[in-house]
Amino acid sequence: MKRTKKQLLGFAGLAAVGIMTAIAYGVPAPNASAATQNTTVNVQVTEGNPNNIFASPRDGSETVSSLVNVVTNYSQAKRLDFYLTYKDESGNTQRVDLPSYSPANDAGTYNFDLDVSPYGFGEFVLHTSVTGLDNVTRETDTVSFTYSAMIIDTNQGVDDKKNPIVSVEIGSSIEKVVVAIFDKDGNPAFVDENGNVVNIELNRSDIDPATGKILVALPFEKYGAKAGTYAVVFSAYDKDNKLVSMQTAFVDYSPLTPDTPNTGMLSIGDLNISRVDYLVTGMIAFCAAVGLAVFLIFRKSRR
Repeated sequence: MKRTKKQLLGFAGLAAVGIMTAIAYGVPAPNASAATQNTTVNVQVTEGNPNNIFASPRDGSETVSSLVNVVTNYSQAKRLDFYLTYKDESGNTQRVDLPSYSPANDAGTYNFDLDVSPYGFGEFVLHTSVTGLDNVTRETDTVSFTYSAMIIDTNQGVDDKKNPIVSVEIGSSIEKVVVAIFDKDGNPAFVDENGNVVNIELNRSDIDPATGKILVALPFEKYGAKAGTYAVVFSAYDKDNKLVSMQTAFVDYSPLTPDTPNTGMLSIGDLNISRVDYLVTGMIAFCAAVGLAVFLIFRKSRR
């Protein structure tokens, strides 16, 4: 009889451990957080050979400002020379020689402002050469940049209605931007109740003074657009209502769907089982196993 009691107590302990394990499994773990701090250290290194390297503008960058700030770091230099190249409307490469600079020190930083408005919009390449203390001139660096009427950025997320948000940055010569949206078949995406095509018009009063950009949510939800990829055409006009630039970008739209309750689903093969169902099923199986063990013990004791 004592042996039977010990076995019952043992099974009861196992049952308690199983219940505590199930409860602990169901309690959500606290979120872990970690803070990191990045430190950037800028070190200017003096080259052993005559050199002049561009620090600004960044290679491959795009700007809507015609006034470009140029910054270079030079070493072992007696004279710095600069020139600009670009393609004209006929596709011919043009060269513009810029003022040279004779530094007072062998090494340091030199900067100047370059106005590219006389050459129009397009891609430019800035070159520099350095004449060293040995009186030998060598080209040391080049950097390319694009001067545009407007810069479009479609990676701005979505609003609370899942409408894509786009950023538009315009130059000083642009007065307004007309935005037209088309579906994959080339049909206008925004049409009012009368069947009229609806475009979005932006002007300089829409510019955020803090960022210098225009942020606009494209109203797909308002016009009942379907999920898919859409072409967004931006047309920039000057004060004389002359078309200056046209750019096309693509955005994805997914309509807002009703929220579904989060039951903590577990996927097993092709089955979706909620966490609560999983725990309840496990407890039932555990209790059944304990009950069977108790029955066998009592049966054996009676014999």
